[in-house]
Amino acid sequence: MATAYRAQDLPGLTKEDEDQLKLLSTLHYCYAVLVALMGLGIGAFGLVPALLFSAAPKHANDPPPLLVGGIFFAIFGFIAAILVAKAVLTGLAGRGLQNRRNHTLVLVAACLSLMNFPLGTALGIFTIMLINKPAVKALFV
Repeated sequence: MATAYRAQDLPGLTKEDEDQLKLLSTLHYCYAVLVALMGLGIGAFGLVPALLFSAAPKHANDPPPLLVGGIFFAIFGFIAAILVAKAVLTGLAGRGLQNRRNHTLVLVAACLSLMNFPLGTALGIFTIMLINKPAVKALFV
């Protein structure tokens, strides 16, 4: 079983690197909450039209309201599910940064967060830069 290293145990690792890992871990948790809230909001945004369309009366030559509402729900529900999954992945990356584990998971989450400009992009760039330092990379089990 591998042990966690501290700044004085590895040459090249500074106290600043450890502080940045703690900060990035906290920022990943905050970003995960923001993404989850956005996903839940989009899910609600898809649910409301679905309910309204399903309650609408049917007129001649119109598509069935339940079908239109179902399409809204399917599209926005899919987007919401992706965002909630990304939030879970980002939260796990924050946990990985905190425990100095799962380097690959942290790297994947950082790369996925690059797509969300500006917060995700900044978080992803700083995470990739920090975890690819040789001394920091040696910390991860």
